[in-house]
Amino acid sequence: MTRNNVVLSFNDMIHTKNINIFDCVAQAIIHQANCQTTMGSGIAKQIREKYPEAYEVDCKTVRGDITKLGSFSWVKARDGKHIYNCYSQFRYGKEQRHTDYEAVYTGLSRIEEHAKSMNLTSLALPYKMGCALGGGSWRIVNAIIEDIFEENQIDLYICRYEP
Repeated sequence: MTRNNVVLSFNDMIHTKNINIFDCVAQAIIHQANCQTTMGSGIAKQIREKYPEAYEVDCKTVRGDITKLGSFSWVKARDGKHIYNCYSQFRYGKEQRHTDYEAVYTGLSRIEEHAKSMNLTSLALPYKMGCALGGGSWRIVNAIIEDIFEENQIDLYICRYEP
């Protein structure tokens, strides 16, 4: 069901919006990052360009460290927006699925706990996070998102942008 450019889900705290993630009113943006400190394509590249401090904090992590899977780096950007780099793929490329579902679950769970500790009340992530370039299944990633955020006091905006 759609109302006022918002696609309503079964949960009042999870909202799929037809909006560019950078135009969303959420206090924080979450995106999938690889463990290679590249942020060279997709939404990660756009975040790197708009929020270079998010790339800087990514570069402070150990490049190619597989133990980053399921963790995140975080920065409060100059405009006050919080940016979360969720390490849920080890490598990148088009030859196979690089999205690690266990890392998606663990990373998002840790981000959700961190956001609560920071008293954040709204988060945004891209529609099909980890599914376009990362090769993941949206059915699986969406189920993970719903499992983590369905019983929550944080509004989660899934931003679906189709110019």
